[in-house]
Amino acid sequence: MAYYYKRKGSWYWRISRTVDGKRKPLNSKGGFKIKSAAVAEAEQVEFDLKHGNYVEQTDQTFFSYYKEWVARYKDGKQSPATDAHYKVVVSMVKKYFSDTLLSKLSRDDYQDFINEFGKGHAPSTVDKYHHMIKAAIIDALHTGKIKSDPTYRVTMTGNKDLEQAEEDKFIPFNFFGQLMREAERRLKPIYLSNYVILTMGATGLRISEALGLTWDCVDFDKNQVTVNKTWLYNENPQHFGPTKNKQSMRTISIDPHTLNILRSLYDYQQTLKQHVKDFNPNNHVFTKRDGFPVSPAGVNKQLIKLELALGMIHVIDKVDKVTIYDHKYTSHALRHTHASSMILTGRNIKFIQKRLGHESIITTMNIYGHLFDEVQAKEDAANNKMMATIYDIRTRKQIDQTA
Repeated sequence: MAYYYKRKGSWYWRISRTVDGKRKPLNSKGGFKIKSAAVAEAEQVEFDLKHGNYVEQTDQTFFSYYKEWVARYKDGKQSPATDAHYKVVVSMVKKYFSDTLLSKLSRDDYQDFINEFGKGHAPSTVDKYHHMIKAAIIDALHTGKIKSDPTYRVTMTGNKDLEQAEEDKFIPFNFFGQLMREAERRLKPIYLSNYVILTMGATGLRISEALGLTWDCVDFDKNQVTVNKTWLYNENPQHFGPTKNKQSMRTISIDPHTLNILRSLYDYQQTLKQHVKDFNPNNHVFTKRDGFPVSPAGVNKQLIKLELALGMIHVIDKVDKVTIYDHKYTSHALRHTHASSMILTGRNIKFIQKRLGHESIITTMNIYGHLFDEVQAKEDAANNKMMATIYDIRTRKQIDQTA
């Protein structure tokens, strides 16, 4: 029951509850000019308390809550890359919500944040970071720390000019074949980037997974490659790390031609071991003389050389010794192109998901859904053509029988 009292001309209410056999104040509030106003608010608090909807007042900021939530539920639970993303989001929340109380975070506040953040970021980045924040807010809602969801039905924004063009994510199929053949033509064991390009194009591995391959991951007898670790090239010092998620740990097939290319590299390194002391101490597949794998930057540089040679991209300007291209593909485009090739040639979505190491089929559909739509449209057209042929044949038979 609420207790009401008057002090200095204003009405106050106080609600207590029993904890461990003792009465302890839950909340109180004053400053009401008339008693009925104090009673109305106190009754609402009691109603919320009875039905489990009451949110205890706290002076914890949203930033403090989010930082603690990330430390408890996310840090070290997934890949280092994901941890790095959460660090960015924590800094972002600090920038926009450093003084905002968790209990006072409103839908308007959150929409204003999305609008402001979207001015300088691509729509996909806004959507990704929004979901990383929303997960913590939903937890706060379910644990009674907040009364309503401030992210409910917010409108996603973003600067579309900053979004990577769709054509830059996927290498056109006709160019992809030329690129792979040109990379093979330029193979030299001392230049490892072309080997990485061919392997990624043939398997769809992420760059960190390709650089994390060791020779015990390559099964020459079964034509398979096992992904069980990554190479953390952004950390100092560089070292092996876990895969992006549990599903990313996988064993996939590799075609005999690419496997023979890797076998030739393996044979070269075995010969080199006989002449170079302590060569390749970590057993890397794509190792340099210093014992480290080739860098992603080196792979991307080689890709640009191949693209220029094939006329896939063109130089449009040079500013302060920096070359500007009309567009260019990165190593990640090899993964996307491998995936799109599987989709357009009719591979099963579950097969594609497992081969790419996606956490779920939903992830695969979110990234490549438009390609599946293209395949569906082609299949629908083919089915319509088949049925038209069937009806045409039946009609001809009827005409022949009548005659």
